[in-house]
Amino acid sequence: MLSNVQTIVLWLLALVFIVAGVAHFTFLRRDFARIVPPILPYKDAIVLITGALEILGGVGLLIPQTTRWAGIALIIYLIAIFPANVYGARHRIPIRGYPHPSVTARLPFQILLIVLLWWVTLSSAQPVFAGSELYSNLHVLTYRFDSSSGFW
Repeated sequence: MLSNVQTIVLWLLALVFIVAGVAHFTFLRRDFARIVPPILPYKDAIVLITGALEILGGVGLLIPQTTRWAGIALIIYLIAIFPANVYGARHRIPIRGYPHPSVTARLPFQILLIVLLWWVTLSSAQPVFAGSELYSNLHVLTYRFDSSSGFW
């Protein structure tokens, strides 16, 4: 069960990701395409796909059945897109006419988002697969290994 503060943070995170996702389709589309590293083809498609992922992740945070999975997916997403932010900062690619935030400014912000996502979606919950057959089998296997060998 989330505390009142965690619930507020969850809703704010959802809003941040939904708004950022919409920006991929609208006013920041060209700017985001410019920060995609040149090694990657189809820059516009990448921007649209990542925008859709942010919107889906933000909405997923608000659906109780998908909150944890959305949190995990968004944490992985934030790690995956960080190289684009490094590229944009190193090459001083402007966003809406302003210099791209430096890596030293962007990294703490992304770490903060990751920590907040973890706090509201993963910190006090049971394992992701809890209640599933896979989790039950892993748990039994681990118990048997622990009990029989005395190793752990």
